[in-house]
Amino acid sequence: MSLIFFLIIHRQKSKKEGDFFWSYFFLVTSFGSFLGIFTHAFFPSKDGLLYMSIYLPLQVLNISSAYFSQRATIVTALAFSTHTKTAIRITSIQLAIFILAIFIFKDYKVVTIYSALALIPVMIIHFMYAKNDKTYLWIAYGIVVLFLTGIVHATKYSFHRYFNDLDIAHVLLMITFSMFFVGVKRKNPA
Repeated sequence: MSLIFFLIIHRQKSKKEGDFFWSYFFLVTSFGSFLGIFTHAFFPSKDGLLYMSIYLPLQVLNISSAYFSQRATIVTALAFSTHTKTAIRITSIQLAIFILAIFIFKDYKVVTIYSALALIPVMIIHFMYAKNDKTYLWIAYGIVVLFLTGIVHATKYSFHRYFNDLDIAHVLLMITFSMFFVGVKRKNPA
């Protein structure tokens, strides 16, 4: 799904910088999803060299996708701000620190913390800009749905043993990515 979103945005006529970053958000997310298939399907035990050789790059991709959403927001919503360069520097330093933390701690909580730090400001900015342009709401509410994913995952909420918290979280992720895609596409109709 994310790869299809990447291809659609990447091929559209608009060559805005924000579209570039959103397209790479979807590309990196699709690579992360691909690696996630292997960690979920082939590794019942969450340890070992082979597992870590897939798991750590997967977490780097997860962090990088949130970074691309930050960059897309900076170059669109904050394009004419005097703080644009500072915001880019801060997000780049933040990315480097958290990628390093992934290799030090080897824990998904690093991704969770980074995602919250990265996406809460993105959500706030999109809600603020939605006063003038309602297309920003798609991305803002997409992040709200993403936070529901975290709640489901943290509480281990399940409907059934064959539709457990991980399944619900993945469905919510697909809804989130779809909302992001709609928000980006509505900004730039083909």
